[in-house]
Amino acid sequence: MSVVITKVYNGNITMAADTAVTTFGGCTVYTSKEGKIIDTPELIVGVVGSAEHITILKAFFSKYKMSDPTYLGIYEAMKEYYTYLIDLPINMEDDESKFHLVYRGRAWVIEGLLVEPIEEYHAMGCGKDTAWGALDAGASVRDAVTITCRHNQHCEMPMDSVSMNETTYEISRERLV
Repeated sequence: MSVVITKVYNGNITMAADTAVTTFGGCTVYTSKEGKIIDTPELIVGVVGSAEHITILKAFFSKYKMSDPTYLGIYEAMKEYYTYLIDLPINMEDDESKFHLVYRGRAWVIEGLLVEPIEEYHAMGCGKDTAWGALDAGASVRDAVTITCRHNQHCEMPMDSVSMNETTYEISRERLV
């Protein structure tokens, strides 16, 4: 179970997420050492849904190099990613995972092949309703994750927070307890 939040503000884009991961069937909850956010020198991706995407996305983006930060470029990257999934020895047919992707100072929410820009902020995962309320009340991304973890039994601290400067594309990462 998850909450991933992305917010665009003051020349930065910040993505933060809890680190609780539930195995299939929802029986085992543990804190992920890898977290729900991956980052490379130019890209940040957050995942809710199937935890396998964390490992698979790392492998995919180690080979696939993005070059187009527009809607069509993000769409093409995700189309390639879904093609990449077909060749794997796992069944992802019923997968309903969702993604936040930050690339070259632009933020996107991705559901299947639907790609939409994040203009101000977006929350996803089972804690999204609490997170939206916190964000609407003016909370920072980190505070919204903290509030969500406090009020949703399926979201747990610590949290990972990754930020990108919108002009230099510099990325910083923290794990907050």
